[in-house]
Order: sequence, then C-alpha cells, then structure tokens
Amino acid sequence: MRPSGAVNKEASVLPGIRPLSALLALACLIATVAQAEPPSVSHIFPAGAQRGTAVDVRVGGFYLHGHAGFEMTGGGVQASPDVKGVENFWIEGPMILKPDSQGKEDYPKDHAGRVTLAADAMPGVRHWDCRTSQGGTATMKFVVGDLPEIIEHEIEGAPIPVPVKLPVTINGRIFPREDVDLWTFHADRDQTVSCSLVSRSLGYPLDAVLELIGPDGRAVRDVRRQTDNSGDPSVVFTARDAGEYTVKISDAGFAGGPHFVYRLTLQSGPRIESIYPLGGHRGETVKFLINGSHTVAIPLNLATGHALSQRIDGFGMVTLHVDDLPELLEGASGGDPAGTAFTLPAMLNGCITHPGEVDAWSVELKKGQPLVLEVLAAQLGSKLDSVLFMTDAAGAEVARNDDGIVGQPDSVLQYTAPKDGLYQVCVSDRFGTRGGPSFSYRLRATLAEAPDFELTLATDFVNVTRQTEADLADTDVKKKPVPKTELLRVNVNALGAFAKDIKLEVTGLPEGVTIEKPVILAKAKFAELRFLAPPHTKIQVANITVRGTAEIDGRTLTHEAVFPGAFGEPPADHVRFAVAPFVPFHHIGEYWVTNDQPSGTTMSKHFDLERGGFDGPITVSLADRQGRCLQGLTAQPMVIPPKATSFTYAVLFPPDLELGRTNRVQLMLVAEMTDFDGTKHTISHTSFEQNEQIISVVTEGLLRLYTSSTSYPVIPGGHVAVPFTLRRTPSMASRPLRVELKVPSHISGVHAQPVLVPGDAKEGTLTIDFGPNPGPFNMPLTVLAQTSDNADPPHAAAARIELVPPSVAAAK
Repeated sequence: MRPSGAVNKEASVLPGIRPLSALLALACLIATVAQAEPPSVSHIFPAGAQRGTAVDVRVGGFYLHGHAGFEMTGGGVQASPDVKGVENFWIEGPMILKPDSQGKEDYPKDHAGRVTLAADAMPGVRHWDCRTSQGGTATMKFVVGDLPEIIEHEIEGAPIPVPVKLPVTINGRIFPREDVDLWTFHADRDQTVSCSLVSRSLGYPLDAVLELIGPDGRAVRDVRRQTDNSGDPSVVFTARDAGEYTVKISDAGFAGGPHFVYRLTLQSGPRIESIYPLGGHRGETVKFLINGSHTVAIPLNLATGHALSQRIDGFGMVTLHVDDLPELLEGASGGDPAGTAFTLPAMLNGCITHPGEVDAWSVELKKGQPLVLEVLAAQLGSKLDSVLFMTDAAGAEVARNDDGIVGQPDSVLQYTAPKDGLYQVCVSDRFGTRGGPSFSYRLRATLAEAPDFELTLATDFVNVTRQTEADLADTDVKKKPVPKTELLRVNVNALGAFAKDIKLEVTGLPEGVTIEKPVILAKAKFAELRFLAPPHTKIQVANITVRGTAEIDGRTLTHEAVFPGAFGEPPADHVRFAVAPFVPFHHIGEYWVTNDQPSGTTMSKHFDLERGGFDGPITVSLADRQGRCLQGLTAQPMVIPPKATSFTYAVLFPPDLELGRTNRVQLMLVAEMTDFDGTKHTISHTSFEQNEQIISVVTEGLLRLYTSSTSYPVIPGGHVAVPFTLRRTPSMASRPLRVELKVPSHISGVHAQPVLVPGDAKEGTLTIDFGPNPGPFNMPLTVLAQTSDNADPPHAAAARIELVPPSVAAAK
C-alpha cells in the first residue's frame, strides 16, 4: 500500500499491463546494466607524513565494499597491501536549504590502511590507488614531508583552537560544510612566520581561505599574501608583539566534506616566494637568489631525473630543475640590444621582473636548421604565463606560441629557419600588467634531431567489463550495441618533420583480451584504444605497457607511452588494466512520489528484482553516491534471501529535515559471486533512474517537541531540569514516547536518564546531571522524542538546547 499523497503515473493502467513508456525504460535499463560499478576514491587522510615515521590513514572510497587492494608507488614509501572498511566517520553539519539542498552529494566510506616512510625518503609527492574486483581507481597524491606532523582530531560544533609548536605540518579537513579550523602558536616580537597551505595541488576541492589573527583578537596587519598556480594560499608576517597567534582555515564557498583535505605548514622564517634561476647544470654548485635578496649556493648532485628537492635553512623546501645543457643567464652578453646571445644547444634562464617586460635572446641560425624552444616556468612553480615568439633580423615576427598543450601555460615552439641570419627569441607574460621576481623561467633551446615521436597516456588506469555469452551470440552487427567500455587515449607528440603511421602494441594484457584498431594514423594527434574481454577472462588487475613503432627513412623507431606527472613527480610507464565482471542483477520500481512525507517518519517502497541468473543473497543499502543531498536520511542494510524476486526497502527521515524539499534516494545492491574459475568476487549495482529512486516531498512531522527554554546553565557537580511539552496529531495520541538527550562523544560529564512518556501524556521533565568538569560546550545538544512501542511506522521529533558554562554566563 502506498502512503497517502502518493502520485502514481501508472495508476490508469489496467492490472498486469505495463505502459509502453515503462517497457521502453525497462529495455534501456537492461541494455545498460552491463558494466560493473567501478570503484573510485575521494581522499586519503592524512594526505602525507614525515619521513622516518609510519601513519595510519583513512581512505575515502566509493563502491569499495569494505575491502580493496592498496598500492603506493615511489621510492621510500611502503603501504599496507589493502585497506579495510571501518566505522564511518560522518558529521552532517548545518542544514542547507534549497536550491543547494537539491544538489548531488557523495558519501565516501572509510577504509583503514597504513603507510611507512623511510628515514631517507626523498621529500615530495607519491601516488596511490585502490583496486577491487570491479576495477581500479585513478591515482591520488600522498606527500612525504620532513617536518614534525600532527593530525586534526575532528569534532562537531564550533571550532576549538588547537595549540601547536613551530615548525609543524598540520593535516586537517574542512569537514563538515561551513567548518572552520583554528590553529594557535606562539611568536616572539619581530619573529617572521610563514604559513603555507596545500590542497588543490593535491587534487582536492577546498577553496581555502587562510586568515591570521593576532594576540589582540584582530586580523594581523602587514601580511604578505599569495597563491600558487593551483590556487592554494600562503601568508608571511613579522610579529609586532609577542603572544599567541591564530591561523583560521575555511572554505571560500562555505563548503566542506571529508574530502576537503589540506596540509598546513607553519615555520619560523620567510617562505620561498621566488627563486632565480629555477635550476641548473647537473653536478655543479649553483648560486640561487631567493626572494630577490638572499643568495644560497646549492650543489645539484642528482644522478638521474630532472627534479631535486632541497631544504634551504631558514626558508623551507624547494624543488629545482636539473639538466645537462650548457646554462646561460640573461644579460650575460653585456646588454646587447639584440638580446642576450646564445649558441645551440642551451638552457636559458630569465625573469620577467616588471610589467610589460619582454626578454630577448639572439641566435644565429643556418637555413633549414630546425629550432626547438620549450619554456619551463609554470610547471616549476613560477607565476609566469609565458608567451614565446620569434623575430627575424628585420624585426618581423615569424613564429609565436602561447600554450604548448591545453591546460599548461608554458609555451613550446618549433621553427625551421628559411635562410641564414640572426633571429631573436622573445619571452613575455601573457598579461602585460604582471611581473616580479616570482616570474622566472627556463628556456630550453635545442636543434630538432631526426624526425621522431613521443607517446603519452591520458590516464594511468582503464577498467574493462567482460562481454557476456549473449553479446557473443548476437551476430547481427547492425543491431549489436557498441561494447560499453572505457577507452585508453594515446597522444602523440611529433618531433621534427615526423608524419608517419604509428603501430601500437600492448604488452601484459590478460589472456584473451584483444584491441580494436591499434594504430595512430599519420598526422593524427591521438588514438583511442578499445579493449574487448571475452566472457571467460579472469577477473584481475594487470599492469600493461603501450609501445608504438614507426618506420621512417629506413629506420625503425620504438617508444613506450608514459603517463606524465607534474614536475617533481615521476611519470608512470604502465597502465593498470582491470577486467571487471558483468553484473547480472538489478532492481525495478514504479515511478511515484509521496508528496506529504512527514519528517521524523519512515518511508518504504517496493521493488522487483531481476536476478539475471544470480540466485544468491543480495544486500541492499543506500548508494555511496546520491543524486541529492541526503541531509540526515538514514537506512539500515537489508539482505534479500536467495532466489527472492522482490523486496521492500525503508528509509528513515530525521525530525529536522528541511520542509518542502524533494528527496531522491538511490539504492545499492551488493552480492558475492563465484566466477567460472571458482574465485569469489564482490559485485554491485546502482541505478539513478527515477523509477528506482525513493522520491518524496517532506512535510511537518506528526509529533512536535518543545522545551521550556532554548538555553540552560551548566552546574558542575549538579543538575538542571528541562521541562518539555509534546504536541501530537490524533494518530499519535495513544503511542508511548521515549525522550532522551543526545550527547556528542567529545562532550564529557553530561548525562540524562531517558524519560518514558505514556500515550496520554503531553508534558514531562528531563533532568541533566553534570560531572565536576563537564564540556566542552561548543554546540547545542539535541533532545529527542521517539515512539517506544516498536509499532510501525516509528515517529520522532527533536529540539535543540544550549548549555551555558558559568564562565560564559558571567561574561554575558
């Protein structure tokens, strides 16, 4: 039976007949349930640790189902082989109202793991991922630091300042939405302190606001603020007075969540705001100018690679670019009006020191010489958004480039000289109003070698769902749908005059997996590889390598494709390739909406179950990803018995849910399957189709609870009475209630014995007992009334009260 107020769009259909629209929807649904629910991850917390330590981490994941393989790559780190589901930590946060409450929201599940860092691990970024029977996840970042670290202990309610000692790296989260974190530290008079936050550069959505508050409770003046290329903020200040200073962290859009992760480093001394040059020649000791005034000599003793991470005393960490080309600083030719002269090949180091400046470098080229120019700036942390152009001896522009690749502001230019002569290579910032010591660059100038190519990957993982026997049995090519599988994009960067077909081969593929059209056509910029896995391919995750081969001028060129990382992060030379199973089962429901669902009640909906040949038990729960914010809705998992073909699922509406909002609840079906080879695998299905949602519009509850006041004094070692009144609708008139105080785990020394209220009573008193040192009282507490007769449906109502400590009451 449907709840009152339900609107059923199939109400006019004769029994046993399903309308055409529903049949079409069902057919489309069956056609699309061929892909397993791929796992994904939202965060790791903490997002880093000090080298020489071990740290317990929480991985937030979707569709990991309590267990997933866990891998972290890069030198000096060792991760537990898997992460396991633990009790989920969730703070609902303040109520959000329409239209924001109608937006989607994800609910990652916590999984515990451990990371051990070697004492000699190189500081910097490592990459990690998870994998299940349903596929692999994208990689995310974990940072190896070299300062002492602490981890935020998150609590509900208003922020409580946490004292720390410099230097320190703080691992925190802006969680829940509208959260604020406060970190306090002592600074002496005239002491310089730098505060640097990273979050967006680690792949998280936090739009961080970093504020500094002085001992007098006011914002600190004379603060130097800046943001990096990712949008992460930092501040530097010199204390005018000795005392306790506070760093306040929040999100600019008042958002938040378990994945709003950050790392905040506080240390004495200025931070590195600029450095020149941005690197140097391998094996040499180079003098670097820091922040425009401090000179430091650093030996670039790096055996391989191009990134050297180095701590500079009094400033912090810096990552420098190392190369083997001859180095040249701008101005080295004594102010030649034609620009600083150089010979090929060379690494040119310059800086756009003031707005509108154009750096010029001059070079003699012979006819037919293929010049290759590459700016290294933004990828090395510089603020420069470079524009690179060339002029001939007459001053006419002959070539120009802004961005070498989409999303990367560094410029790349290839130019073949049409005649002998002097040419100028010019570098400027895209915006003529910018410039300064933080606008440094390195310009790599070489001659193109014989035609060649490079291959890069658009992703470092791909999940492929196995074909079914029905797919293979359908021989009608015209009706046969294109297999639904992820594509692996392989990009080509042509060097010199290269323009040939590139044949691709993939090594390491699971037995039986094939590739469609593994070739990049001449002059094409990329190819997308489609993989087909037959029904009896083993469910597994493998590392595959993509290799390209081309023939040109009698030479055979072969190169492996890599997934490029940011500067200082090693590229991945393989792809994690997952073979995932087809999920045979799914649920089917009718489309109807309950327009008057009272808050504080339970709503149920009936679903049919299409098993697709699977006869085992299936567990139903709320999906990890929801099309709308649940805003406190909960539901208990339930098990559908073997061979059952229908189920009814119930969700519980909290008593203080926003009224008038439309809820769209998605379900997740999870089961364990035994594959053809005897292995067992967890598989799941989630649908976002309207028919399979539990849809309702919330109205006022049938039960209301009122307290005599909204605030009460805290009496250490004593007690306080909280009289309450109940307002019942006629349907609630005879039902007994239980009234209790809900106390968050971080508040101690507060207790109240629940009060049982008979069905004919409308009033009662809840007595709160206090210990000798109760608190902290940083949030209101909830007085909850709910039915106690175990009859269906249950009902609940709530009221908020504030407990005021004596010190606060005295101050008022």
